[in-house]
Amino acid sequence: LQLTIDLPDKQQNQFKKIFTTKADTPPINPDKVYHLSDIYQGGTLDLEALGIEGDKNGWVKIVGDPDTIIRADDPEKHAINIGDNSYIYFENITVRGGRTHSIYANKAHHIWINQCDIANWGRAPNVMKNGVAFELEDAAPINYDSAIYLRQSGVITIENCTIHDPRPMANDWRSGHPKGPNAFFAHANHPDPQYKGQVIIRNNTFTGKPEHRFNDVIEGRKNASALGGFVRDSAIYDNTLAYSNDDGIEIDGGQYNVLVYNNDISHTYTGVSAIPTRVGPSFVFNNYIHDLGDTTGKQWAAIKLGGLLTGAFGKSYLFHNLIAVNRNGFTASRFQQDSTLLTHAQNNVVITKHDNNAVGYNLLDQEDFDGSTFVNNYLINLKRAEPKVMGSITIPYAFAELVNVEKARQILSNGQQTRLPVAPAFHINNFSQLTADGEDFIYGIVQ
Repeated sequence: LQLTIDLPDKQQNQFKKIFTTKADTPPINPDKVYHLSDIYQGGTLDLEALGIEGDKNGWVKIVGDPDTIIRADDPEKHAINIGDNSYIYFENITVRGGRTHSIYANKAHHIWINQCDIANWGRAPNVMKNGVAFELEDAAPINYDSAIYLRQSGVITIENCTIHDPRPMANDWRSGHPKGPNAFFAHANHPDPQYKGQVIIRNNTFTGKPEHRFNDVIEGRKNASALGGFVRDSAIYDNTLAYSNDDGIEIDGGQYNVLVYNNDISHTYTGVSAIPTRVGPSFVFNNYIHDLGDTTGKQWAAIKLGGLLTGAFGKSYLFHNLIAVNRNGFTASRFQQDSTLLTHAQNNVVITKHDNNAVGYNLLDQEDFDGSTFVNNYLINLKRAEPKVMGSITIPYAFAELVNVEKARQILSNGQQTRLPVAPAFHINNFSQLTADGEDFIYGIVQ
């Protein structure tokens, strides 16, 4: 797509700027379209060994069919090994197995995975110690085994995929920090700066089961690093993510222009983790975060923030999220002994249901750093019939008469989307969505 923008300046002259966006589908080399049944002979599909890769002018396309399933049993480490090959597009591939990861790459770029079904990866939980799974008696606990792990790889699209049923499962917090499998492991620090980050995860269903859960559904590598996780220019949107014993989405790390929006997140200990925001800014908006809880039903926060004084200097922006949880909404958490957060939260709906010590806070901000702002958020704790806040509210919700239990229960009954009156002063350009009649803001998932 190429656009020309005419912008009048103060002298009424025209300023023209031409720019391009990325293609919605990659360019395919017609001479490098492979049907899976023609290149797959069982075990690991090793693209590196087969020398299958494209270039920027023509990608490789690998197309699956219903009768060909990639199956990698022990001791085969991966079901698909991309290696450092690049410009590869997968479509309609069914993958089962991989002793540690189903799809693996190392220092690759321009990888596109579309309409794939992935399950049964990870090390076998042969030994259990205090609820934690081990493959071998004298080995480290099973951790980080992922359906998709593209190590130090960037410019990636994962779309329209279903990821489910890992072989191991994560422990819950009774046995310490959860360890176990992930659907996607973000590690986008490619050695070449032009390929760092740029990860798109959209329109997927990544889900565990009530008694067989992920660690994080989407986890990030090197949380404390500016080059950790998704790094930069990435977007996670229109996904359904469920059943983990820790986070639904972990964007910790650089978070330089990382967007999380229109996701349905449930049955996790925390919804979105953005701690710390090393570079920023990151944007978390139009998500529906609800019905949280790990295997035991315990939960912490819808959105977890903090760690500013550990060397982070990026800001997180939270807009138009619809949050309905038992415990806490926006929560400052400790990272390297610091829970200070730098956040601007505006036009969110946060309804909490329970009320106890460190439970039921719409905002839990112990440090109350004055660089953070909380503006026009609909906040209510159902037990108290009023907001429960630790910290400072910059500007309260404009229509105070609607902050009551009856209205809050009506919002809860609406599910993934609700509408509330517009106060024009709080409209956020490029983020705020109006209903068709132009009278109300939309909160939660925008359809």
